[in-house]
Amino acid sequence: MRSRYSAYTLKNEDYLLKSWHISTRPESLDLKDDSTQWKKLKIISAFENKVHFVAYFTQDTLNKEKIYALTESSNFVKDKNWQYLDGEEVKTIQLTKNMLCPCQSGKKYKRCCNTDL
Repeated sequence: MRSRYSAYTLKNEDYLLKSWHISTRPESLDLKDDSTQWKKLKIISAFENKVHFVAYFTQDTLNKEKIYALTESSNFVKDKNWQYLDGEEVKTIQLTKNMLCPCQSGKKYKRCCNTDL
């Protein structure tokens, strides 16, 4: 999971495709013009073949940087190496400082993960 996150931050399309299981892998990816800036990955839980995580990112919208959190439970399969299969409960939200942090700490975002970005 962490290696795939790093590949997204580096826009390494080849690695992402190689680490994606053939049964769900798209034919190609085009991240060259993607304005997403990945800021932080927080693993909530990892058990057997499932990883629940929150990935924080920014996107520049009309010269105002907004921060978002993508939460997902990813499924992996073990072939020779672990490969991404699919994601469940995928949700992306725009964050505000006074909302509860999506990392499930129970704290407000401004006092939790916001301080790490």
